[in-house]
Amino acid sequence: LAVDFSPIDHDGFGYVFRYQDINNFYFCVLSARNNYAMLGKKTAGVFNFLDQGGQVNVTPYQISTKHRLKLVALGNQFQVYQDDDPLVSGSDDDISGAGQVGLMCHGNDNVFFYRLQLLKLLSG
Repeated sequence: LAVDFSPIDHDGFGYVFRYQDINNFYFCVLSARNNYAMLGKKTAGVFNFLDQGGQVNVTPYQISTKHRLKLVALGNQFQVYQDDDPLVSGSDDDISGAGQVGLMCHGNDNVFFYRLQLLKLLSG
């Protein structure tokens, strides 16, 4: 999953992936205001951290600059890249298999998304 973005606001945004329903999905959120990049999950209606990793303290993006955010999800391993540089990674076994994807905002009403791409990686 990859998307170009251009934030005008410091607040959070990102995307959801392996979305099964309103109570079961993974998500990635970036926040320049609070200096973090996070991978998390919502299972059985409860938000939580991944089993392993999923958080870094970093200023994840520059305001008024176009960036590229990419997620590689292979099995239970997740790696997020920004502008082709590793940003945050983690692993979790709660939600397996495919699901839907979507864009999200968390207190941010000034981010623009461009060129959403979704590719299925074949193992083997």
